[in-house]
Amino acid sequence: MKKNNFSPFDYEEIRSLRIKLIKEAFNESNRGFLLVGTAYVEEQLTKLIDDFLPNQSKSYRKKLFEYPGQLSSLSSKIELAYCFRIIGEKLYNSLNILRKLRNDVAHSSDEFSLVDYEEKMNQIYNLGPNIGIMIHNQGIEHMMHAKLFKLSETFNHFELSSQERKSYLDDLMSDEKIISILDKQLPQWKLIIGILFISGLLVFYREQNSKVIEKYKIWSCME
Repeated sequence: MKKNNFSPFDYEEIRSLRIKLIKEAFNESNRGFLLVGTAYVEEQLTKLIDDFLPNQSKSYRKKLFEYPGQLSSLSSKIELAYCFRIIGEKLYNSLNILRKLRNDVAHSSDEFSLVDYEEKMNQIYNLGPNIGIMIHNQGIEHMMHAKLFKLSETFNHFELSSQERKSYLDDLMSDEKIISILDKQLPQWKLIIGILFISGLLVFYREQNSKVIEKYKIWSCME
């Protein structure tokens, strides 16, 4: 990364994506959300590759990106980005694991829960030192923030005192059924953070490669 304080979450389009993903998480099943999240990642990967195209005409882009174009599949986009060193090996591996899981889920009628794929999801989050831990912690933070926001509306409605709120929260967090529900919901919140992180990395690569693209444009003018 270019700076020690760099964060893939800092891009404006990633902030906007965060809002979209949280809304999707409330409206989709685990299966549906995995498909939606992967689609957002593919969208960012397409934008990254799109910047490298020598011809930006609609017809040329359609020929490449729409089926049966050479870059119409997520697999082909991942391979192209990696073989031309647009993305690194860790991101390449992560994208492929996500893609394969997406395909398995999309073509199966079996019940699907992210809880049952913890090892596979951790492989997707293996993007660097402590990234998996960060995604886990931020997943918890986002989940609890959402829960507390909903609870605060209830507290305000019944005009509960600070002590009553604390007592109610203590009771909730000691309830094994509540803990079990939160444990089942956490993987989806972690996936939100994972999708945001991967998408942010792709935006980062797009920005970094823009300098190289300018050189390509200069060279092409000399032909």
